[in-house]
Amino acid sequence: MSPKSFRMAKDSQDSGKLLGFIAQEVKDILPEAVGEIHNNGTKHLGITYNTFIPVIVKSVQDLSDKLDSLEERLKSKGIL
Repeated sequence: MSPKSFRMAKDSQDSGKLLGFIAQEVKDILPEAVGEIHNNGTKHLGITYNTFIPVIVKSVQDLSDKLDSLEERLKSKGIL
């Protein structure tokens, strides 16, 4: 997934751009975060960004553990 700057299809060119992800891309990686939105008889995919929070927290925890491990290895070798 990579963040994108976009306008919703229903918005005019003068409206401000949004920053987010493309629902179809997110669906492949985190399907729990994507759902159908029904609006005026049409269906669209939408993202529930709150679903990302536990995933991001776990990723930060994993990175922190790796960093701690690397720091300990460097300290044991007298580098830090």
